[in-house]
Amino acid sequence: MTNNLTIIEENAIQSVPFEETIKDDVPDYLAREEVHEILSSVDKSKIKEFIFINFLWNTGTRITEAISVKKGNIDFNTKNIKVLWLKRRKLMTRTLPINDKFMYLLATYTGGMNKDELLFDFTRQRACQILNKYDKILNKHIHPHLFRHSFAVNYLKQTDDIVGLMKLLGHANIRNTMIYARIVNSDIREKLNKIEF
Repeated sequence: MTNNLTIIEENAIQSVPFEETIKDDVPDYLAREEVHEILSSVDKSKIKEFIFINFLWNTGTRITEAISVKKGNIDFNTKNIKVLWLKRRKLMTRTLPINDKFMYLLATYTGGMNKDELLFDFTRQRACQILNKYDKILNKHIHPHLFRHSFAVNYLKQTDDIVGLMKLLGHANIRNTMIYARIVNSDIREKLNKIEF
């Protein structure tokens, strides 16, 4: 004879895990350790490549935004970068705060540049080629937008500030940002499922 508790337990065991219900509609991203693995493998003579990958990781910018930044867009006093992008043929801007460590790298890198000079004088296609070289390190496709997702997840895991993330990413709607909250919630559940009670 089965009691109500047994039926509840059987239903719980047969239910679909939470992670499986969200995996199909969340973006792929790199863990902090994976980004550092890529950065540590960059040839030391390729400074521009190293700064470019760091830029994507530290700012969460879209690739078109990153390759449009000029030295004059950086305010070294306030430690901010002005980012520009087109949306429906309208030029949009947002200001991103930059952490001290990365700002020091940028100051060193841009030391000999004039204000109108692009930080990264290559095309979107060239940017993708640069990152594709690192596919073999992690055995996954490395592309510019992957760093945007990785920035978002890393920020949210450490701050739990979804509104701040929305502003940093330049999203007009919080729903676009909430996808990263679902990733973080999934990670928490995975950890919880490994704990024995």
